[in-house]
Amino acid sequence: MGERTLLGCGRERLLLVMAQGDVRRVKGGSVIANVTVTSLGATCERTDRRVFEHGVDFYRIVFARGQVRIFRTRVAY
Repeated sequence: MGERTLLGCGRERLLLVMAQGDVRRVKGGSVIANVTVTSLGATCERTDRRVFEHGVDFYRIVFARGQVRIFRTRVAY
């Protein structure tokens, strides 16, 4: 469905796909969640319609003491 949306646009669009990694509780009660965000794009030229990947960002989200902190841990292109 995402590809159909992108390819029907008439100009370049971007789709972010988020995937959950591991979630764990560490000593002290903090909760750590690792997620990845993949950036997908599409060219909408009628002669060359294709979907391509911009890259993948890896994030760590830490829930501790009533606060949420987000760290980008790695970037892959």
